[in-house]
Amino acid sequence: MGRKTYVSIGRPLPGRVSVVLSRKSEFDERNSFWHSGETMRIWTENRESALFFADVLSIAREQPDFFVVGGAEMYRIFEDLFNKIYLTEVLTGEAVHREPNDAIFEYKIDNRKWRTITSQYVPAGPQDDYPSKFIVLERKTKNVRYVEVRDYYTELQSKKFWLAQQLELFDQAKLASGNKPISVPYQYQLFEG
Repeated sequence: MGRKTYVSIGRPLPGRVSVVLSRKSEFDERNSFWHSGETMRIWTENRESALFFADVLSIAREQPDFFVVGGAEMYRIFEDLFNKIYLTEVLTGEAVHREPNDAIFEYKIDNRKWRTITSQYVPAGPQDDYPSKFIVLERKTKNVRYVEVRDYYTELQSKKFWLAQQLELFDQAKLASGNKPISVPYQYQLFEG
């Protein structure tokens, strides 16, 4: 979520990790990646960092999905990765006046690329002005992202060093194998302490 959405909620959402994307992060060691709990908040400063933490935590917790919960800028930043949309439409029956700072989901849904899985009418409750409709859409052809191991390095010398290590492992395995198929003991630990 974005910082404004986080501030409007006022606290980390209970029972989950809130990864907050902001140009001005606020580090709090009680809510850092290394002191993880069921409820926590992690500040990140860019899309790549937010995705990194979401990936690591979803793998560690064996949860295959993570969600973008707003606001409008977050939807724009992550829209190329959406495979499922949980959408609530407020059924006003008329054009509604919007305030200048109102955030809206302006993503254009192309029905050739999306299918509706669920559509449920929800009558207005005692605290609601209007009824709504809850819709779940799924992308017909999923977007998949991946990162090559070498892309985790940003400094040229580190890339060259890691590549040289991998080539050395390959050469050693080739010499040891003789005429047998080569089995390379690839090194997955990228950084040494």
